[in-house]
Amino acid sequence: MNRIKKAFEQDTAKIVYTTCGYPNLKKTEKIILELANQKTDIIEIGFPFSDPMADGTVIQKTSQLALKQGITMKDYFNLIKNLRKKTQIPLILMTYANIIYHYGYDKIIRKAKEVGLDGFIIPDMELDENSKFAGKCQKFDLANIMIASENTTPLRLKKIITHSTGFIYIVSQPGVTGSELNIRKSLVTFSKKIKNLTSTPLAVGFGISSAKDVETLKKHFNGIIVGSAFLKPILESKGNYAQGLKAIQTIFSPLN
Repeated sequence: MNRIKKAFEQDTAKIVYTTCGYPNLKKTEKIILELANQKTDIIEIGFPFSDPMADGTVIQKTSQLALKQGITMKDYFNLIKNLRKKTQIPLILMTYANIIYHYGYDKIIRKAKEVGLDGFIIPDMELDENSKFAGKCQKFDLANIMIASENTTPLRLKKIITHSTGFIYIVSQPGVTGSELNIRKSLVTFSKKIKNLTSTPLAVGFGISSAKDVETLKKHFNGIIVGSAFLKPILESKGNYAQGLKAIQTIFSPLN
C-alpha cells in the first residue's frame, strides 16, 4: 500500500482503468507500461466479468472481448508478476464479488501480495462482507478501496470511511461508468463533508472524459479516475491503444 500512498503525495493523482485481456494480454501489458511512461500515478486493472453492474457499455464491451479469449485469474496474476519486473506503478485489481468468492478470500489476498498488487476495488461486495475482507487485506498491507456516492447513507458512509484504505472511490454521479458527466455543486459539498471526517485520499470517477472535467474536479479531489474515455478510442480504432494513450494525455493535461 506504500506505493498508493506515494501516488497521493502530489496535488492530484492520475488514475486510469484498463481491462485485462483487451485488446489481448500482450497489449494489456504494453498499455500499462505506456501509461506508466506517461506518468500515470495509479492503474486499475479490471478482471473481466460477465455481468459488470457498475460498468457502462464501453467497459462491458472490452470485458466481453477479453472473456472471449478465455482470460483466467492465472493469466491476470502472471500479467502482474511480469509487470512488477518492469514498473513499480501502483496496480489495483478491480472486479466483482463473485470472482473473489469463487477464488477464495485468503487465497486471492495471498496471491495478490505475492505477485505485487497493491489493493482491490470490489464495487458489489456487501458491506459486512467487505468489512471482513478489509481486515484480511490489512494483514498483508493491501488496500481495500470502497465506493461512496452522495446517496450513501450516513451509517454506510461511516463504515466505508472506517474500512476503506488506500483511497475512497467517489462516484461523480448516479449511473454507470462512461455516462456523460454533469458536475453538480452537491458533489463538491459531498467531498468537503468526507474530508472533514477522514484523511484518506478521495479519488473521483464515472463519466470523466475531458480536460474541462479534470480542471474542475482537481480542486476538490486527491485523484481523478478515467476509464471509459480511455478505452472508447481503442475500441473505435479496433484495438489501436495509441489512440487511448493520446486521449488520456489530453484529458489529464490540466494536471501536467
